Amino acid sequence: MISAVHDENDDGKLDKNLFGAPKEGYAVSNNHTYILKGPDFKESSVELHDGPNTIELRLRYPGSDSTR
Repeated sequence: MISAVHDENDDGKLDKNLFGAPKEGYAVSNNHTYILKGPDFKESSVELHDGPNTIELRLRYPGSDSTR
């Protein structure tokens, strides 16, 4: 499983709102993301093989319908 955070304010953590939902961009492998709970390992796990591997992550930004 791979995750990424766009730490927009460079404070070293994923900022969350009062309800625990992310306030900054985030992504999880297989692009299974949820606003009010963490990712499920089975849905987000990836199999890595010998040699180069390519994993595409789509950053989701709260309050926006778009991904980057």
